[in-house]
Amino acid sequence: MAGGIFLAAFHFSGSYLTPQKTAESTIKCTGTHTAHTVTFLGGKTVPEHTQASTCDTIKFLNGDNQIRAIAFGEHDHHTPYDGVTETQLSYNKSFTITLNQIGTFIFHDHFQEETAGSFTVTN
Repeated sequence: MAGGIFLAAFHFSGSYLTPQKTAESTIKCTGTHTAHTVTFLGGKTVPEHTQASTCDTIKFLNGDNQIRAIAFGEHDHHTPYDGVTETQLSYNKSFTITLNQIGTFIFHDHFQEETAGSFTVTN
């Protein structure tokens, strides 16, 4: 048991959860834009897809009574978005990203990969 705890602590203390530099195609944002919310609830994401514009924000809120490890990109091939590769959320906690890259992006719960969604960012 202690070995498993050590291994998990080592895994989550590494650069895996550390914000990383995003792609060079990021946009500098100023001013006020639309705020979107994605809620993890009942093992699903609500809404499953968000349509947004550059410089909008998305708040990811954990409405489930379990820890969610929110990751961007395909499972086990995570890609940073707005400097975040993966972050953990306990119940009723949230984090927000600024939509500074154009395209369609996916996210999922690393612990329960079928709990997933996407967002599209346009000009």
